Amino acid sequence: MTKLRGGEGILAQDQKDYVTLRLLVCPGYLSADQLRTLADVAEKEGRGSIIITTRKGVQVPWIKFERAKEISAKLEMIGLPPGSCGRKVRAVVACAGTERCPFALFDIDVLCSKLTQKYYGRMTPTKFKIALAGCPNSCSNPYINDFGIIGSETPRLIEDSCIRCGSCERLCRGDAITTREDGLPVIDFDKCIHCGWCVTNCPSGAMVADKCGFSITVGGKSGRIPALSLKIVGNVTEEELFKVLDNTFKYFDTFAEGRERIGKIIARMGLDHFKSEVLKDIKVQ
Repeated sequence: MTKLRGGEGILAQDQKDYVTLRLLVCPGYLSADQLRTLADVAEKEGRGSIIITTRKGVQVPWIKFERAKEISAKLEMIGLPPGSCGRKVRAVVACAGTERCPFALFDIDVLCSKLTQKYYGRMTPTKFKIALAGCPNSCSNPYINDFGIIGSETPRLIEDSCIRCGSCERLCRGDAITTREDGLPVIDFDKCIHCGWCVTNCPSGAMVADKCGFSITVGGKSGRIPALSLKIVGNVTEEELFKVLDNTFKYFDTFAEGRERIGKIIARMGLDHFKSEVLKDIKVQ
């Protein structure tokens, strides 16, 4: 068998006659019918095991090399296309999202599908990983991805509606709210983490969302030498988000040397240089 480098979602194993199939699961849900088909494939074509990946994907190991493309095509017909590998944009990983999570600030599933449709499998100088988090809880680990997207909400107090109950101060996750002598809350925006929890839990509706959007972090990774990503902009719109990501890919293609990850390029070129190229026409917050 020729040594594979991740083509068509087929990963080489140490055992030369076998491969592992990587499959895309977007935005992270598997139906009961898909699970039954996967179980059948694993039992008939593999060794009865299925791997759930850290990026909410699926891998089926111990597939005979000569059967891999046929099986992959069969699985694509039930909505499980080949997974991305190698020097490409990998599967977009998302958190639980608004359907079930009380903290999420935007529709994760819709944005995950949009990002996947536009960027998944795009050729890049080396692998590129995107993570979506519905709020600053960051359950999808955006800070260890090349490009992190975090839902954000900026609160504003309507003083006439405030009943001075102190709930916002007690519930604030960032210790950003204090209470004046007259009982009115004061928001320290240098401490505010823009989670929207004060807005969600205000009993009188006095705390409202002044602006909802996305914070963007760039340059994180796990691996042998892990690194946390850096926040480059906050509270951008969805349109601005896509513009920043498009510009990031242009920067990646232009300035990468060899197989540098985007974080290493930023370290070499400087964060100011990166932001000057990527945040053109973007209102920085």
